[in-house]
Amino acid sequence: MENDLANLEPGIAFLALCIFVLLFIFGGIKTFKRNLVAALLCLIFLAPIWTIWAIVELFTGKVKPKVYNVIIKKDD
Repeated sequence: MENDLANLEPGIAFLALCIFVLLFIFGGIKTFKRNLVAALLCLIFLAPIWTIWAIVELFTGKVKPKVYNVIIKKDD
């Protein structure tokens, strides 16, 4: 019985690690969508803070696209 459980544990750990990495990637992508410059600087200089930010982003809503209103006036 113990031998069967020992053979199963590495598979469960690998599956949990794969799920965590996949979720972490989705959270990391959302950080870059939300603020590209801040995410890049945090990733380079403050990786632990960026990691926490990526995990928090997993539980936030969708990232709204930025809309820029441009008014072009034509002089006659």
